[in-house]
Amino acid sequence: MREQLRANPANAPVLVADHGQLVVFPGVNHVLKVASTEQAGNFATYANPDLPLAGGVVEAITVFIKN
Repeated sequence: MREQLRANPANAPVLVADHGQLVVFPGVNHVLKVASTEQAGNFATYANPDLPLAGGVVEAITVFIKN
């Protein structure tokens, strides 16, 4: 099993450059749901449509699209 790759927070300003805004969602996995740090708990979020997106995700995406 591969480990999930993560961006180094020190590089965040370069990643967003002049075209974006950095938004950090602590405890959120790459399917944008709150997830356990243990592998089984994290994987359980992938196929569970009953789990909502993490708080603030929809709002952040909406702001991004509008801008």
